[in-house]
Amino acid sequence: MINNVTFRLFKLSELFNISGTKTTSLDELREYGIGRYPYVTTQSTNNGVAGFYNFYTEEGNVLTIDSAVAGFCSYHEDNFSASDHVEKLVPKFKMDKNIGLYISSLINKNNYRFSYGRKANQKQIRNIEIPLPIKADNSVDWEYIYIYMQSLENGIKQQIYSNLEVIMNMISKLDTSSWKEFKVSEVFNCKTTKAISSDELVNGDTLYVTRSATNNGCSGFLQKVNSKVNEPNCITIGAEGKFAFYQDTEFEAGVKIYTLRNGKLNKYNALFLCTLLNLEVFKYSYGRARVLEKIKDENIKLPTNEDGLPDYDYMENYIRNLWGGSLKTSVPYSRIQFDTSYWKEYRIGDLFHLVNCKCANASQLENGNDISYIGAKKNGNGVMKKVKFDNDLITKGNCVIFICDGQGSVGFNNYMDEDFIGSTTLMAGYNKNLNKYNGLFITTILDLERHKFSFGRKRKKTLAQTVIKLPSLNNTPDWDYMEKYIKDLQFSDLI
Repeated sequence: MINNVTFRLFKLSELFNISGTKTTSLDELREYGIGRYPYVTTQSTNNGVAGFYNFYTEEGNVLTIDSAVAGFCSYHEDNFSASDHVEKLVPKFKMDKNIGLYISSLINKNNYRFSYGRKANQKQIRNIEIPLPIKADNSVDWEYIYIYMQSLENGIKQQIYSNLEVIMNMISKLDTSSWKEFKVSEVFNCKTTKAISSDELVNGDTLYVTRSATNNGCSGFLQKVNSKVNEPNCITIGAEGKFAFYQDTEFEAGVKIYTLRNGKLNKYNALFLCTLLNLEVFKYSYGRARVLEKIKDENIKLPTNEDGLPDYDYMENYIRNLWGGSLKTSVPYSRIQFDTSYWKEYRIGDLFHLVNCKCANASQLENGNDISYIGAKKNGNGVMKKVKFDNDLITKGNCVIFICDGQGSVGFNNYMDEDFIGSTTLMAGYNKNLNKYNGLFITTILDLERHKFSFGRKRKKTLAQTVIKLPSLNNTPDWDYMEKYIKDLQFSDLI
């Protein structure tokens, strides 16, 4: 690790234009109804957000500071509305989420200066000083901040993905030869929930489950409408959301939300069952929703007891055995710093031997558990599904995958350690020095170039000419340093 990064103090007035926000009352917002835009208040929890409505007054990608109580600072990526005593900091530089979170955390170290009797007014905010890393010309080293925050984010994601992948991989490797196939309607009592109407969308404390495919299907919390409340301990599936989630608390629901209930269900065997139900999502799309009748008709293969019935005890014990407590690491937390002044520029075509991936039509692949099919996707390391071997389509592993096309992820990159079948929207890059550690380092650097590409500005033709900066030793990439840097990250022993 390199520790010779230089910092200097900057006043917030040097970095931001500081002004007040337009005050919007809660009564006015309720007239617009629940929606997607955050309502930012002076609270210091939940990023200052007290609800979401169909209205905004302020442009996003700014910081806000509470000027009524403790001077709490938060970053807001999306457009928003605000209560009284919310000041906004509009950057004079190019800011993104990583930099916004970094700076807001530094500003919040000044909270001790403020209280209800000594508020953080605009004059005091302008004079707050924060330490930032600088380059040789004394300007802020934004690239350092971005990479530092990415390294923290990747560490957190790795913890989450490790837990999920352990469960998925363990289940995929089970001996299922003795399992029995059931219709979903044989295993569960499947029903449609009563949907909340638009005039009932009022913020409260009851979980609101919608067709979202993320966040366990939760889109917020509403005031309780007794006639619309659903009992807990069930699995929910949203028609267009497709994914199955376990709900352990009572909830209200949006339209086209279905519940799967079974008297044997608990939070352990439910996670087992949700994993198996979610293996079916590839069959559905927005134009082919996962509606109730189709869910009932799905087949699900389950372990059985001596009576030939689903073995819920086995499912529960299996998941319990996976939960061995919180993740532990032999690599302690450390403040990672590095000096980019000795980094040099390299062309992708000089760093890697580039080859095209081979699968032009994913529908020709047979579902199976032999090998991963990789598509134009950043999340989940690009894995779309597991398929059977097709030797004519296999691309060798230990490579960087360059996503060259695709509306959502063009310009992103992944490292793949195993052989795979890849979409023709991808290219694979090989270097004899590559391994899983420096591969993760390089993909983080490559992702910095993502903003240059879009669905209408594809990547394949210019990929070899793309230039990136990397640590350098004797005018060649310092592969050992990149590997050591990743190994020094906390939880790196779990990679």
